[in-house]
Formats: sequence, structure tokens, C-alpha cells
Amino acid sequence: MFDYLVIGKGMIGSAAARYLSTSGESVALVGPDEPTDWATHQGVFSSHYDQGRITRILDGNLVWGTLAKRSIAQYRDLETRSGIDFYEPVGVVQVGPHGSLAATTAVGNTLQADFASHSSEQFRAIHPAFHFPADCDCLLEGGVAGYVNPRLLVAAQVAVAQQQGATVIRETVTAVSAHPTHLDIHTDGGQRLQAKKVLVAAGAYSSGVLPQPLPLIRKPRTILLAEVSGAELERLRHIPAVIYYPGLPNSELVDTYMLPPIAYENGRFYLKIGGDMRDLVPADSDNTLRDWFNRGGSQREADALRQVMEAILPGLKADSYHHKPCVVSYREPKYPIIDTILPGQLVVATAGCGAAAKSSDEIGRLGAELLQTGVWQDSLDGSLFQVG
Repeated sequence: MFDYLVIGKGMIGSAAARYLSTSGESVALVGPDEPTDWATHQGVFSSHYDQGRITRILDGNLVWGTLAKRSIAQYRDLETRSGIDFYEPVGVVQVGPHGSLAATTAVGNTLQADFASHSSEQFRAIHPAFHFPADCDCLLEGGVAGYVNPRLLVAAQVAVAQQQGATVIRETVTAVSAHPTHLDIHTDGGQRLQAKKVLVAAGAYSSGVLPQPLPLIRKPRTILLAEVSGAELERLRHIPAVIYYPGLPNSELVDTYMLPPIAYENGRFYLKIGGDMRDLVPADSDNTLRDWFNRGGSQREADALRQVMEAILPGLKADSYHHKPCVVSYREPKYPIIDTILPGQLVVATAGCGAAAKSSDEIGRLGAELLQTGVWQDSLDGSLFQVG
């Protein structure tokens, strides 16, 4: 029997396992590896199957900014301890119509982020590859802002958890049943595991192993990758990441984000852009979600994203474009769920709301702490993270 068992080997779950394994008690981390063929895979998927996620302190919400700042402070130590480099502080620019970034500026000042405000013309003088409308403000964050490689971030968390004695079980949990002294955890590999306490961090699939479903809104999304090489790669290699708020050149999108050229598994370099479609329909079942991943996402969404990318980077010379599916779990209010489900036994940490990759270390730590102690001990308001 394990003292602690974490369900979900993604960014939050792997972080929680690392923190739990510092206790000297027995810890298991249960979750499948990335599928080799997305088109035929019949199991679960994860949004961390990717090479780049933006990380930054600047945020219009102080809670999210705090979660990010705490997490970013752990990156370098985690890289050193794991021997895995996953973090590139290349900078991030946030762009929006005049006056729309006032709350973000206030949070940046409160958290002492390293940033400066520019007009779109001033920003283009710094980074001439970009073009934004004249009526936009640009907040350029340097210092710790940039991107993380989520695949490698998970690998680093898992590596350190294992160094500290955690057991990794690369299977999918299919059911959890609670008993007075422990919980039984069943996997698709036929195992029946037992643990005194369980943390569920299974992202969009968390409800499937809980006594009652969570109020999650599971949003299928598409990302677009633009391959660049040669002179175009060199021209764009050192641009910052971008978050672009309302005022987009495509009315189908609410907002977008873009990352600089990043090396992918095939050795090629891709710009990545993603966003939020106005008419997006949430997934109503695991089957709907699986079908989304099997089909590869939406061509219409990819076309809208391409229009924005080519407007942001005039004269872009991409060798090719292709798109991939993703999923983001939301809930109202737009904070992660970090809450007790069964007192003394079962805690959940999920609902990243499209903003948790950069903050996953701290979200995992808070979930681990709640599982260990049974009470909310942090200075952040714990009621914000409760199920409802």
C-alpha cells in the first residue's frame, strides 16, 4: 500500500508527485506515456504533448501571476536536479488595444516583474519582424518570461520524483473506490493498487475517476505549426513569445498566443500559434474528445490562426503549415480546482483554464500540501480553488 498515489502523469500530477516524495513516505505516480499514433489511439490524451508553452509573471489576475511567479522560481533548480533543460527565458510581449492592459500592468508592478510598456511603433523598433495595429499597447516582459517545453518539464518532474523514491506506473487509471482505511485504484493494465491518500490530477479526464463529476468545461482546440528554416529561421529565432488580446485581424478568434521557432521531435523548427474560437463547442463526453484528437483538430481554426500569424509577422516565409489538436479544461470562476473531495483521502488538482502550464509546479505543490495536511495553509484564498 502506498502512502500517497497521484493519478495523472501530466504537468500538475508530476509536480505533485515530486513534492509528495520529499516526505520520505511511499509515493506512486500513475499515468500513461504519450501515444505513438494519435489518429488511432483509443485511450486518454494530454495537452502537454507539445514543445512550447508561454511562461510569464505578467497577468491581468494577481492570483495567476502569483502562481506563475512561484513556479518560475523553481525552474532552474528543477533543471539542475533532473539534468533536463526545459526553460527558455526569451521574453514575452502582451498586446492589446489602448488601455486594455491596465490590470496586467498593475499586477506586474505588484509582483515586481521586469517589463516595459511600448506603443506598437516603439515595439516594432525593438523587434522589426512584428507588426501590430497603431492603436495597440505592448507590454514587453523580459527577465524570467519566455517558454517551457512541457514534455521536458514533465520529464524533469518525474525524474526528480523517482530520485526521491517515487514509483512510476505507466498505465491509465480506470476506477477508484474508497474504503474506511484506504482507496483501491484500478488500471487498464489490470492492476489493483492501494493507497492511503490519492490526488487526482488527470486534466480533462479527472471526472472519470471521481465520485461525482467536476464542473469542467472541456474545450477542444487546434494549434497551428509553421515550419521555418534557413534565413527565415535566423530572422525569427530571437523574437519573444506573443499574447494578443482582442483587436485581432480575424473575427473568429477571441485571442491568440504565439511562440518563437522551437525545435520539435523531428528536428525541424516551428512557430506555434493557438487561440480561442468564438463559436467553440465544448466536448460533452470522453468519446467526443477522443474523436477530436483522432481527427487532428479543425482546419477552419487552423486557417483563422494562420491569418493572424501572417498579419503579426508580415512577409512570413514558412516552408509548410500543419495543425494539431489540443484540449483545455475550464471552470467558472477561472481558477484551478485544488480541493478536497473525500476528507483525509481524496484531493483533486485540475482545471488549468488554459493558463496552468507555466504555473503547474505551484499548483501541484498546493495539491500535494492539501493532500498531506488536510487543510488549506497558503496565503492565497483557498475558497477560489474549491469545486463550488
